[in-house]
Amino acid sequence: MGKYKVTRKQLLKEPDEFITFSGKAILFFKTHRKALSVTVAVFFAAIVGLAAYRYLNTRWENAASLAAQEIVSRYEKALTDGKSPAEAATAIEPAMTDLLGRYGRQSAGHLGRLFYADAKLAAGDYAEAMSLYQQTLGYFDAASFFHFRILESMAQAHIALKQYDQAAAVLQQIADGTGAGMADAALFQMGLVFDATGNTARRDAAFKSLSEKYPESQYAALVASRGKA
Repeated sequence: MGKYKVTRKQLLKEPDEFITFSGKAILFFKTHRKALSVTVAVFFAAIVGLAAYRYLNTRWENAASLAAQEIVSRYEKALTDGKSPAEAATAIEPAMTDLLGRYGRQSAGHLGRLFYADAKLAAGDYAEAMSLYQQTLGYFDAASFFHFRILESMAQAHIALKQYDQAAAVLQQIADGTGAGMADAALFQMGLVFDATGNTARRDAAFKSLSEKYPESQYAALVASRGKA
């Protein structure tokens, strides 16, 4: 899934509100949720397909992969039929519970838990999404893209739950892991979170770090335009 770009037009609809949390920080989260609701099934289907190929000779893994793909198809169909993300998540809950009960320790089981966490995030069930992300995080290598992608989603859940200190801490982890390609967005969000909590010193430090480390980033451009708005 990766990083979801937010256009300059989206974030600068109201220039005088550029650096307000309620007007701008949550927009990134809403954009993230929208992208999840549209693409999470496709993303997961590809990963499950890879797992099935890799473990084709392992009976349990193959069975788990097939079961997971069926769940993904059911979720995707629910969205295609016009169901909301919350309704789609509810539709797959019994099958997902069975998958995790049978194959929770298999590769496809871990991937299924990640998919379900994404579905819960898209549905607005932030506390449940957070729990699932925390259970899944340790499965992926700490330097992998998926590790940082999970952290990014956890930060969105913390923001939605108004757990701003926790969100900032997770975003810092992402910012420190520059190889994941998400550090610029993380620094930008950190600035917005610190602005929301009135910590202007840390806000300015986050924006300064963003501008110095990633001068070509769209987020750095937004920060630069702040003084011109």
